[in-house]
Amino acid sequence: FALPAIGGFLAVLGLLTHARAQTADVSAASKPRVRILAVAAPPLTDERLPEGGVVLALVRASFSRVGTGAAPESIVKWTGERLTPQLLKDSSIDLSLPVESADCDRPNNLTQSSAALCDSAVFSEPLLQVVLGLFTSSNSTFKFDTDQSIFGKSICLSRDHDLSALNGDGRNWASYKRVTVVRRATLLDCIAAVQANDADTFVATDLEGIHLLRRLGLTQYFTLLPRPLATSSIHAVVSRDHARGPDLIATLNDGLKKLKEGDAYASIVQRHLIAATSAPAAASGALTQRKEPPSTVTAAAPQATA
Repeated sequence: FALPAIGGFLAVLGLLTHARAQTADVSAASKPRVRILAVAAPPLTDERLPEGGVVLALVRASFSRVGTGAAPESIVKWTGERLTPQLLKDSSIDLSLPVESADCDRPNNLTQSSAALCDSAVFSEPLLQVVLGLFTSSNSTFKFDTDQSIFGKSICLSRDHDLSALNGDGRNWASYKRVTVVRRATLLDCIAAVQANDADTFVATDLEGIHLLRRLGLTQYFTLLPRPLATSSIHAVVSRDHARGPDLIATLNDGLKKLKEGDAYASIVQRHLIAATSAPAAASGALTQRKEPPSTVTAAAPQATA
């Protein structure tokens, strides 16, 4: 009699184990998920930084502050490409970041890609405030003490950087040709342009510019001018065609608001910026200059990007 009883017990135990496994699978499948496309933009986002960088950490922490249930699981896909409407509409992506603020009310100052994002994306509340600065050679005599002091100077902008800081707030520096805008493909190329005296200064956020110069070992050769050029903000975006887009942005904004109510927000920012600055710098040395002729732009309209 013992053998059939043991067999029956094992059968029941097997059914219970199978049922529990099925329940766990259903629970995992029903857990909320946010599929994030992260564009590599150190030190804001970088696959090699803790938690993927400060912006990604802020987004995850914001989602964790919303609701009484489990926080959404973040599934991150990394790309080195600039964010385009085509990438934004990828059905496998829910949320994309980081995106710098765009003055959508003045499209003439925007690059082609920024103007397209204004039409196709919904922006979150600012995740992070950043300062746009002017970087010059350390031996340059250029001082940005007043707006007028920049007149006649050549300013390098990467192709994905718009003209809002130069034309906004009534400045109209580029549109009235008070400055010469030198376009280069990347920020790295702008650094090379200033080194080659093809431009007097280049524009970048203080975080990005200092980080890149440090990684290149060029901090001693460049100076960030004390007076800021402008301020900007960093956002996450969703496609206007995404069925859950408005809900995702509302949830993120709500969580971000709660995150800022205590000390958690400042703690995350401080911790990650310290981690970014502690990354090892490359060996010092001059950049290899490109041989193509410089491309200057003095028109107000933004240049089309490839």
